[in-house]
Amino acid sequence: MGGRAIVTVRELSVLTITEEVGRTVVNLESGKIAVGVAKQRMKPGETLEVHTPNAVAAVRGTVFVVEVTRQGAQVGGGNLPASTQVSTIQGTVQVGAVGNPANTALVNALQSVGVQGANLLQVQNMTQQQMNQLVGTFVANKQFGEARRRGPE
Repeated sequence: MGGRAIVTVRELSVLTITEEVGRTVVNLESGKIAVGVAKQRMKPGETLEVHTPNAVAAVRGTVFVVEVTRQGAQVGGGNLPASTQVSTIQGTVQVGAVGNPANTALVNALQSVGVQGANLLQVQNMTQQQMNQLVGTFVANKQFGEARRRGPE
């Protein structure tokens, strides 16, 4: 992303990244990503947005995690209802529910907000321990890496 952002993707996540002049959009269909945006490398007016089936998170210079889950089964197939959770590690993220643009929230560091369908839930404070656990899900397991280098036994 031109050195302006780093996106870390968890396994089994489904996403696409689209870059236009002054705007980068990460479309997260399902799964979990962590995004780090270097504010000092962003030009005036440039934005990075993460779109999920039911939420949009827009940022300039921050680190945050977005997770999309789909619950249950739907009669006749089709897309399952989505639940989105946005957690801010550093900086501020503006989060809104798709289909309800007037309903937005600013999510500051050590805060999290959920979006259920088109409903934006209340912003919640997170403890440092909760944040460490969340960030820890993006750290490679050293043992796994060593086992892969050794090969099968």
